[in-house]
Amino acid sequence: MNFTLIPTISTAFFMAASVAAEDAAPQDFTDLTIPEFSKPTDDQTEYVDMQKLNGRFCPDHPFRPGWVMVQPRGYQWKTGLMQDYYYLQRSRAVVAAGQCSCDLMFPSWDDMRPELEQLLAQLPDDSASEFTPDQGRQLREIERAMQQEKRAIASEFGQLCQTIIMGE
Repeated sequence: MNFTLIPTISTAFFMAASVAAEDAAPQDFTDLTIPEFSKPTDDQTEYVDMQKLNGRFCPDHPFRPGWVMVQPRGYQWKTGLMQDYYYLQRSRAVVAAGQCSCDLMFPSWDDMRPELEQLLAQLPDDSASEFTPDQGRQLREIERAMQQEKRAIASEFGQLCQTIIMGE
């Protein structure tokens, strides 16, 4: 047997099999291009809040909008800061009113937007990785102050809103 022909025969066989597979395969192909996630959409209207998908009490009240939740990579600190501020404001409103309602628990994000923008203006519009140590410390101090105040009124907020939260 002539062993020098085996590589040539096997190459021809695999080429023929490849051509046959291409002819049999559909002409459509899957686009494997990685989408660009670091840039938010202009109006971020395509965002669907997971709370809405999972169901929640007070379903007729505003969910978290895309302009809050969709941030470029490295800018997620803005989402956390805006949510902390929103939840502190709603807790303050419930405690100040001495009662709980869906309107107090879920105020309009759009109405609160100027306050949120003013809060964000205190910090540089940079990725968290670009913050100087002092800027990072400033962000943590703002977050800590809001969380401490929210914790201080959390028990009262929980008692006032228990009926709505528990669905009673």
